[in-house]
Amino acid sequence: MPVLLFADFTCRDSYSIETAVAGIAADRGTPVDYRAFERYPTGTPLPDMRPRTRKAHEAARFARGRGLERRMRDAIYAAHFVQGRDIGRLDVLVELGATLGLDRTELKVVLDIDQLTDAVLRDREAAGRLGITETPALVVANGSEARILTGARSPSELATVLNA
Repeated sequence: MPVLLFADFTCRDSYSIETAVAGIAADRGTPVDYRAFERYPTGTPLPDMRPRTRKAHEAARFARGRGLERRMRDAIYAAHFVQGRDIGRLDVLVELGATLGLDRTELKVVLDIDQLTDAVLRDREAAGRLGITETPALVVANGSEARILTGARSPSELATVLNA
């Protein structure tokens, strides 16, 4: 059963849901397809001095291609919520990637030239087609069988949905 998770790195609920879903899915052997959902894209006001997250989503997408997406996502969330770092800064993202073994120069170039911008924007468009307007949003199954859960959920509720 396909599992999609639309999340943003500045959303506390995304952080907790993503962590719980990753654990449950790993136990079941079910892959999770993480999708970018920038809550405050360019042109919208930023509340509470939050960083723009498009580049963080691009860095996570880059890590996906190297088999390190889950670890990069965890590093980005930790940098923002635990360390209070500005995850909108390229130097921060490059440093996070380098600590995971990603090539520093390659990641910087990919972020500098917006190589993965279109992929990130397509994720947001896909969310819109599904009627998703907030994060986190978990999509389980597809077609008429699809179930979409948004907002904070308990780990037990997530386990029930993912085990159905």
